[in-house]
Amino acid sequence: MTKDHKSKITKISTTRERERVEIFKEREKMKRLTTFSNLDEETKKNFSFERREILRNIERKMQDKWSKERIYEEVAPVPSSSSNTTEKYPPTTLADVEGKMREEGKTPDARTIAFTLGYLAGKKHKNETSKTSSSSSSKEKYFCTFPYPYMNGRIHLGHAFTITKAEFASRFQRLLGKKVLFPFAFHCTGMPIQASANKLKDEIAKFGMKNCMAGVFEESVVVKQDTKEEKDDTDMIGVFKGKKTKLAAKTGKKTTWEILLACGVQASEIPKFQDASHWLKHFPPLGKSDLKAFGLNTDWRRSFITTDVNPYYNAFIEWQFRKLKEIAKVKFGNRPTIFSPRDKQACADHDRSEGEGVGPQQYTLIKIQVLEPQKLKLSGDVFMVAATLRPETMHGQTNCFVLPDGEYGAYNVVENDGKTKSIYICSEHSARNMAFQKFFPNQGEVKAVAKFTGRDLLGLALKAPNCKYDKVYSLPLLTIKMDKGTSIVTSVPSDAPDDYMALKDLQRDAKLREAYVVFEREAQSFHFFMFQLRD
Repeated sequence: MTKDHKSKITKISTTRERERVEIFKEREKMKRLTTFSNLDEETKKNFSFERREILRNIERKMQDKWSKERIYEEVAPVPSSSSNTTEKYPPTTLADVEGKMREEGKTPDARTIAFTLGYLAGKKHKNETSKTSSSSSSKEKYFCTFPYPYMNGRIHLGHAFTITKAEFASRFQRLLGKKVLFPFAFHCTGMPIQASANKLKDEIAKFGMKNCMAGVFEESVVVKQDTKEEKDDTDMIGVFKGKKTKLAAKTGKKTTWEILLACGVQASEIPKFQDASHWLKHFPPLGKSDLKAFGLNTDWRRSFITTDVNPYYNAFIEWQFRKLKEIAKVKFGNRPTIFSPRDKQACADHDRSEGEGVGPQQYTLIKIQVLEPQKLKLSGDVFMVAATLRPETMHGQTNCFVLPDGEYGAYNVVENDGKTKSIYICSEHSARNMAFQKFFPNQGEVKAVAKFTGRDLLGLALKAPNCKYDKVYSLPLLTIKMDKGTSIVTSVPSDAPDDYMALKDLQRDAKLREAYVVFEREAQSFHFFMFQLRD
């Protein structure tokens, strides 16, 4: 190959590379222009939507035809022999039903009236359609349904994608000549709507209505400067990880107010959503209109929402639970679950505004007895309770760890026999969890008889269960989290490298021991204990 040929090939490849780069840049630019309305007028001229509009016009025309011909409305076949049952009330209005009930000496209530009107409407419809339905009673049936979408927002693309499975199947079965029933409903039961309403109420109280209307959701944030002690914290006991950056002052998470704006709700209407019932009035009609535009082949006469706002559906759920109870499939009692103290009920996975997928974590509590509770001005059986996932390793306990700057409390506890009373020392976070597990005299009531810092608990002589030592002592550990377990950590160096390294650091570093005054209590025996583990 000659030199000229090489130069030409190089120029061609360079030109093609530039073209690729330009095409890539143009594509990235178009990605940033998310909607047509964001484009400038000059750019809009380069777009043609003629073909799209032709398709949309065809779509609207066919949807109007389907709606007029009511092809998705199915009526259950009625037996040819007519029933001789007498009507309790004649087909009439709400006021007439109330009057008839009063004549019979009954007190009108919403549920009875609703069921009566529903029964009469259904009977009237059955009479009107008996002739037309009998001819199609021999057809094969196909029933299709879709898990109710939750109505704390608009129908989104994820819903649409999943709905297509039911949509395609039901349409195909209808083409085969079957009687297809595809009802649709909207899920409003549970806590997410109530949680969103409460969250919106808190945001308005926190930021003020004026700031919310202006879209200002900021708080003054004081960023603490690094100190020498903070910079050297990796040299402290129990800290063996790399230094972490500061937590960002702003997480970027949207407020409920901003989410509602993104759903197309006017700012002036948003305060109404502090009432949970308003969500039930606003989003289901929008869901229905969106699905109609989508072309969903459902019988909209059968559409409904859940909750006791709908007495028919609520009665169905009550009937369902009565049946399940009769066959001993449901029972009343306690079980491990996520519980909401604010709403005083279990908070299932999809009932939470956040924390979906989080489940209960089961711990075993290790009762480490305080041998001299008088030093804490306490009396009786006093235990520092440690939470562990590995109770089988408790034979190797050498000491107990606490967070020196942590806040701990002493709580009166009722033991398993229901009579013996003890005092547990643990974090308030764990005490609050135990309060709903029959540990405390009163369900859900957390009341500390005394409070301590971690430093107050250092150097205490303890009796650990299944331990070979007659005494172990409480030592400092800086990596303990006050919102995990009980924040009392039992130390098993044979099975936990962090425990081993923390204990060795205390044995080797006299200045570290002096910093936490670990020798002020039982100095001689404690000193001997610390160093007998050196080898």
